[in-house]
Amino acid sequence: MTFSAHNRSRLIGQGVPFIVPGNQLYMPDLAIDLREHFRAPRHRQADGLSPAAQTVLFDHILHPHQGETTPSLLAGRLHYSAMSIGRAFDDLVAAALAETARHGKERRIRFRAEGRQLLEEAAPLLRSPVRSLKFLRGNAIPACLKLAGESALSHLTDLARPRIDTFAIAATDWKAISQAIGLIETDRDGADCAIETWSYDPAALSNTYTVDALSLYAQFRDHRDERIAMAAERLLENLPW
Repeated sequence: MTFSAHNRSRLIGQGVPFIVPGNQLYMPDLAIDLREHFRAPRHRQADGLSPAAQTVLFDHILHPHQGETTPSLLAGRLHYSAMSIGRAFDDLVAAALAETARHGKERRIRFRAEGRQLLEEAAPLLRSPVRSLKFLRGNAIPACLKLAGESALSHLTDLARPRIDTFAIAATDWKAISQAIGLIETDRDGADCAIETWSYDPAALSNTYTVDALSLYAQFRDHRDERIAMAAERLLENLPW
């Protein structure tokens, strides 16, 4: 709660005492304290969910039987700190997709919808996980990397397979991996493979050879190529809702 400067002046002019806890105080018989410590309300970002929030959302949709969960339970599996998961909970609550409650010392999250309905409600807030695309010479790709991009989309649908394979890696891991195996960047025509760097760890949401279907959907659902956008929609048809 705050007062605008106009309303504050009006109340002072009429001699009306007022108090805004922690911010403003006007007590004419005692003292006057008009500190302007306005606290801006927290809003979710207009451009979509944070990477951590999207990871928590997709994990829940892909594993619908895990029920209510806590930051400490999710942190290790999703490769985030418990504090980051807690902030992701805040983002999901602010987006009206979930609610949280405390049970003892643990905070638990419960989504307001499930499955396809939850995804549809979250759709306006979804963002592509891809930060950058790098074209590389050589085939020394670590086996732990997930097939990604149009390569994964073609593997999971009937889309034609592209000329070179694309793999995904967390953006935070790219520098160490590229230095360790000596990858050389080149242009698209001279590339033997491509690597997408992601805003979250693609391995956190998939235990198969490809990245998860929901991240692919978020990446390609609005693609300018209608064939690719339609293939992204087909990903949803194959999920066990």
